Amino acid sequence: KHFGYWVFGKDMTNVKPKTLKDNGITDLFLNYYAFTSHGKTKVLAFIKECKTYKIDVHIWVQCFYDGEWHNPKTTDLTAKLKEIKKYAAMENVKGVHLDYLRYPGNAYKTDGGADAIAAFVKKVRSQNPSTFLSCAVMPESENKKYYGQDISALGKIVDAVLPMQYKGNYRAGRSWFTST
Repeated sequence: KHFGYWVFGKDMTNVKPKTLKDNGITDLFLNYYAFTSHGKTKVLAFIKECKTYKIDVHIWVQCFYDGEWHNPKTTDLTAKLKEIKKYAAMENVKGVHLDYLRYPGNAYKTDGGADAIAAFVKKVRSQNPSTFLSCAVMPESENKKYYGQDISALGKIVDAVLPMQYKGNYRAGRSWFTST
């Protein structure tokens, strides 16, 4: 079993790897903005410290949203692919976690949007074949229609699909977690 936390880049220095390990945490999803907030040297030292406690660090990357949405079918994503490759190659990084791997609820307006997302993930996988690759997906039953996330297709490419199920979403109770 794996248990993890997502950590915003600016909050990295508030995280104590020993405390996480003492509480059964095995994985940490560190937002890529940590490199901007703290610098590469400090982030890599933090990742190395996590490794000493047997905590795997995955760099959490925002794919199609950076303050504005980018359509994966019509946007040149070469720079994003290079960025992901850079993170995947860093020492002691276990994996890359793809977030905002979706449309903002309007995928049905783009013919082939789900195929464009799957094609992007295939490119990420092909350039990083040995990196543990995970992705966040919307938890709604019609996520392919609205978000362009074909979970069946993505599940064949990545190592883990993580539904974004948050307590309080959709005013749903515990049964929603199980059914979703």
